[in-house]
Amino acid sequence: MSKTYLVGGWCRDTLLGLSPKDKDYVVVGSSREEMLQKGFLPVGADFEVFLHPVTKDEYALARVERKEGVGYKGFTCDYREVSLEEDLGRRDLSINSIAIQVDESTLEIIGDWIDPYSGIQDIKDKWFKHTTEAFAHDPLRVLRVARFMARYGSEWTIDVETLQMMYDLAATGELALLTPERVWLETQKALTENTPSLFFDVLKDYDVFPMTKSLENTQERNEHHPEMNCWLHTAMVMDYAATAYNDSEITWACYTHDYGKPFCYNMYGNGHGHEVEGLHFIEEICDKFKVPNKYRELALLVCKHHQKIHSCMSRGTNSWMRPKTIYKMLQETNAMSKPERFTKILKACVADSKGRGHTPEQIECFLNKTYPQQQYLEACLQAVKSVDTKSISGKILAEGKKDDLFIGEAIRVARIAAIKSVQYDWKNKEKLL
Repeated sequence: MSKTYLVGGWCRDTLLGLSPKDKDYVVVGSSREEMLQKGFLPVGADFEVFLHPVTKDEYALARVERKEGVGYKGFTCDYREVSLEEDLGRRDLSINSIAIQVDESTLEIIGDWIDPYSGIQDIKDKWFKHTTEAFAHDPLRVLRVARFMARYGSEWTIDVETLQMMYDLAATGELALLTPERVWLETQKALTENTPSLFFDVLKDYDVFPMTKSLENTQERNEHHPEMNCWLHTAMVMDYAATAYNDSEITWACYTHDYGKPFCYNMYGNGHGHEVEGLHFIEEICDKFKVPNKYRELALLVCKHHQKIHSCMSRGTNSWMRPKTIYKMLQETNAMSKPERFTKILKACVADSKGRGHTPEQIECFLNKTYPQQQYLEACLQAVKSVDTKSISGKILAEGKKDDLFIGEAIRVARIAAIKSVQYDWKNKEKLL
């Protein structure tokens, strides 16, 4: 007679006092034929699971895996007379190798936790530990450990033996065999976690994202960046963005926004021009992992324009950015047709301004600083969008002038004048303050 168990994430998050997102079930003592007879729908190309005919929750037959090839897909599965403990033993971490039985009909919980690999204690100790030696057979687990670190935070620790298995997977080349799509999927998930920087921090010694290590090896140490190195700044920016905006596109742009600094400091001894030099490196990493265009485009725009945005209201020896330069930036970012994306660019810049400091006092000071550039440029964009282009073109056409270039120039002049008016108001506001 078959038995059904809730396993994995539901058990882990319940024990952590969190609200589980999904329910995954394992069925012991059944077969594919029996699942189909009960109305379950088989899905999945790599590892077949079954969708419940009513709830659509995922059910899997208990299985063991045998490593016969290389990479993430180099496994064969055996479903014959597999026990629950054997099924739990193939899972990555002990905290994911906990189960609890449920009634097959009502799905009500039966009995107590089943924990053959001491996952409950590891949850209490905040300890990431491999369940069995099977961990070393799957390179994807390196990324999963990194993602769990990003989810639960730096208070958690990776077991030394588990770390060794992770290093071995990288050293043998198994990690490099992961498909770009699979790496990006785990990365995308990590970008939605509480402290996404920890995902890249864990992976910085495995050459998955080599720029993380380059940023760590690049020191800035100036009034704008008292952090120990460029990676610490980037990590702070990412984690601020994750908390403030919960938008994985913005978080990715924050990760890549200073990609040009290692090159500039190595070549010139300073960071001047990093917003241009970084574009090539962003294109490179996006090509490598087949990053979706919306992530790529936002990252490129943030990298290219964040310095201009920071200094648009005067900064250091710079004066206010000229209205026609602001209009050119709005054109280059397609802000008029994609205002939501422009807002994301500005939010990434806010995060960049906040994620700074070395001492607790410095960090608090940067966090508390206002960033009026966001409201100012949003006001400029709104002014540009409010220009009545139909009225301008209609007036010119009524005068008998039908040259499109003439009309376009008149609209451009009107939009720059609108920005100039906004700038005048903001300058006067600043004087009053």
